[in-house]
Amino acid sequence: MPVVIAPLAPRPPRSQVSPGAGQVDIGFVNNMPDSGFEATERRFAELLEEAAGDVPVYLHLYTTADVNRFEHAQERVRNLYRPIDALREASCDAVIVTGTEPHKADLRDEPYWAGLTQVIDWAERNTISAIFSCLAAHAAVLHRDGIPRHWLARKCTGVFEETVSSGHPLTLGISAVPIPHSRWNNLREDDLVAAGYSVLMKSADAGVGAFVKHTQCLSVFFQSHFEYNADTLWREYRRDVRRYLRGECQTYPEAPLNYFDGPTSRLAEKSRDRVLSAVDRTSLMSDDAFLAAEPLVHNAWRSAGVGIYRNWLRYILAVKQQRSERANARYAGLLDPVIRIQDLDLFDPPPTTTRTRLVEANLWRDADDANLYVRSRRAGERVMVSITRFLTRSFS
Repeated sequence: MPVVIAPLAPRPPRSQVSPGAGQVDIGFVNNMPDSGFEATERRFAELLEEAAGDVPVYLHLYTTADVNRFEHAQERVRNLYRPIDALREASCDAVIVTGTEPHKADLRDEPYWAGLTQVIDWAERNTISAIFSCLAAHAAVLHRDGIPRHWLARKCTGVFEETVSSGHPLTLGISAVPIPHSRWNNLREDDLVAAGYSVLMKSADAGVGAFVKHTQCLSVFFQSHFEYNADTLWREYRRDVRRYLRGECQTYPEAPLNYFDGPTSRLAEKSRDRVLSAVDRTSLMSDDAFLAAEPLVHNAWRSAGVGIYRNWLRYILAVKQQRSERANARYAGLLDPVIRIQDLDLFDPPPTTTRTRLVEANLWRDADDANLYVRSRRAGERVMVSITRFLTRSFS
């Protein structure tokens, strides 16, 4: 079933919305810069569509005003996106928060930090589950538990074999699988475990790929990228090479590990040697054979990504169903008095007036407990004595 991008029509307040038990409403907070803004939205939507099966999924798009955008991206934001502040009144079952490119050594110094932490806090209180991707995962654990990320001497980029290290419902049906990573920073497993997080997947070379923490909601964190297409790492690498050619960075980027086939890897090495030996780097931007190529790469992680996101959607639906059943039971209890006090012969002596017999107190069913409702404090004290005597006599 296709994922539906929810329209920008005014939404009723959260208190007036009755969410559908058989559908999933997801708030998608896209923090990516213009270079990856639309592509990130598309990749997550496609992954969710494959995972959804016959479950209707509605994607509600949000973004922050703290990321500078050019006109093309601004037009898309105006047509499809809501501001982050609108999340406060949203009726979403879950939320997905993307990463973005960092510009500061400390995430707390980023201009988007305040808005991002508001989303993190809101998700904890108001959703069944939240997914935090890459930098958003780093921000969430720093904000919630003070866990710092650590700068890597070399960028972690490539496809790395990960194994399942925890028998969690999200990894049901998943075993060892190669998954893309692309980051300059890392969260250490020891720090996460010490703060109560459970590691789901990890790699000997890339570290922790996925981890969770279940408090008010199920928070899911990814340092890996199940949503990446086969060519995403290639496009990121080509972008970084072009940045080097323009003089925007001083170090030639590392090629993704375990990603290119043999001929493509050799072509990448020749291109690197040619660039580093060139007097005028900018002249190579248009005629370099490697940068103009479209290498054949295989998406070996797609089925595992679909499986994890399908498990995630099923978890959300299961929790919604449980909550719906509890709400129905509670509602039925409030409307359905199962027995009247006078039928239990609780009073000694029995009440004498019709008014007292019929309205003084009722026993109401409310899930697995019961409530006694009376009209006055005096009636309550009298009923308390009587019900205590009755229960003592009946169960002693």
